[in-house]
Amino acid sequence: MISRFAFLVCCSLVCLVSSAVLAACQDSDGDGYQNDTLGGCPLPLDCNDQNASIHPGAVEVCNGFDDDCDGSLDEGCDRTCDNIERFPNITRVDPSPDGSHDPDIAWNGEGYAIMWADDVSLPQKAYFALLSKDGEELVKPFRFSNDPATGEGGIHLVWTGRNYGVVWQHAGGNLGENDFLLLSDSGQIISPPGIVQLVPPTRLSLARPRLAYTGLEFGVVWVFQDVYGNTGIYFSRLDGNGTLLSPPGGTVILQAPGLRYDPMLAWNGSEYGLTWQDNRSGTPQIYFMRLDPLGQPIPPGAIALDSGRADVPRIVWADGFWAITFDDIATGDIAMIRLDPQGQPLGPKTQLFPTSPASINQGLAWSGEEFGVLWEDVTNSPWGDNRLGRVDRQGNPLLTQVVVLTGSNFALSGNLVWNGTDYGTVAEDDSEIRFRRVGCNCTDADGDHITTCGGDCNDNDPAVKPGATEICDDLIDNNCDGRSDCADTIACPLKGGSPPGEVTGDAFLSDKVTYTWNAVATATRYDVARGKLSVLRGRQDFTLSECVSGDLPAPPYTDASLPKPGDGFYYLTRAEKGTLNKCLNGTWGNMLRDRTITDCP
Repeated sequence: MISRFAFLVCCSLVCLVSSAVLAACQDSDGDGYQNDTLGGCPLPLDCNDQNASIHPGAVEVCNGFDDDCDGSLDEGCDRTCDNIERFPNITRVDPSPDGSHDPDIAWNGEGYAIMWADDVSLPQKAYFALLSKDGEELVKPFRFSNDPATGEGGIHLVWTGRNYGVVWQHAGGNLGENDFLLLSDSGQIISPPGIVQLVPPTRLSLARPRLAYTGLEFGVVWVFQDVYGNTGIYFSRLDGNGTLLSPPGGTVILQAPGLRYDPMLAWNGSEYGLTWQDNRSGTPQIYFMRLDPLGQPIPPGAIALDSGRADVPRIVWADGFWAITFDDIATGDIAMIRLDPQGQPLGPKTQLFPTSPASINQGLAWSGEEFGVLWEDVTNSPWGDNRLGRVDRQGNPLLTQVVVLTGSNFALSGNLVWNGTDYGTVAEDDSEIRFRRVGCNCTDADGDHITTCGGDCNDNDPAVKPGATEICDDLIDNNCDGRSDCADTIACPLKGGSPPGEVTGDAFLSDKVTYTWNAVATATRYDVARGKLSVLRGRQDFTLSECVSGDLPAPPYTDASLPKPGDGFYYLTRAEKGTLNKCLNGTWGNMLRDRTITDCP
């Protein structure tokens, strides 16, 4: 194998061509660490140049990301998902009565972005929504493109630490194309670059594109079928700002007789791993190939894996090795093959979750210690239901740790992500897009038959659980509905006189950290709430603000924290009267009168 440095000095012509495509060392996020396409900058390298909180030496946080750039996720965190259980809440994401399909999901460190193809106005259109970690709606679903004539589908998205990279297919008439764009953290199209055309409109067959983010740029793969029926796998590069670095139409990285499907791409910190279904032998089989950062095949090129008859592969890099899951057609099972960094098997394939008559592979996630596998079990007609199971680092299934996610017997596509503590999943369930959170380490320490994942908000007190009677004025959320005492207006209606009046005259002083307001005559204390302007713009109400100070005896409130670049904070204040009687609270303002938006302790 030729090293990078040998490659650069082997020939003056090659050197000139290489220098034209390489980016200079850059520090786009301003964290003091650099990188370039081939990792030739001073060590240590920044593994994500779009997020200033991710760099060598950063504090590792339990968030599903490699914060300190050492190649491993969430060290020091509990990365095993023992006692797995589905949370009770299910969020329907799509608003369409006409059918929704092919969802994908990305975790951004605070919540989930979900995209899908919706039939609300044919032809199909791509939609975006943003949810909190618990599945609450942060940004209402909306179309991110306004082309009325073409259908949109085959969507895949990744989070960069600053924005989302998205690829999808356009189809209009008998023409199709693959496109890319950047979306902001609230789902708005970033322009430039706007919509980047990867493949111009063509009458030839295109498979849905898939992408990976390297921390510096994007790699995209897809399948293209020519007029003779042969299919090639193509690759394109885009920089972190969405500028196309490859020729229009991409670069062919594999061209061979026969059909191939479902190319999937992952990044390991220095190169790509590519897997796909290949029919060159006359039967479907899983192949693997390594690509350098420029998208060029690394010898020995395409490797046929010992998969038997198989299709629908998924791939992740697992802190030192590649892991690939796929449908084992012969057994009707989901199987896994693990490969060393050079693509050589670390052992035979392992059968994961036997079902009859068949399973359909949908998603694969790595927690830093084990795998989460999402698949469709088609035991029950007409289709089946989605399940999530655990697989250990050696590829062995934990058969007692399987969660049934759907119950319609008509679940189709889906995906999952690890968020640092548990899993977020999305599925097309009876033509609806539904989000479900799956919890880890769920316990029932107090013996009330409700676990911490099932909604028990105090696992040390059997009297506190969902469905319990709310006791007013004891400062305890007895029924675990998220509202204690008189904030639970159904269980504890208003009593004890009139609440104080509205807060007026709120403003920041010249130091920009001191927030003050006019005192209310009958108030004895104040609560202050704060929210993000980006969320307010998307949601258009204030229900997701958070309490930053409770029971202040008088103004002012000092806040030296800063919002993320390009975002801002808003502040709300309410007056309160009395001591323990939380029913005597003022409101958060005229727009929110008689609505409690947050509880302050």
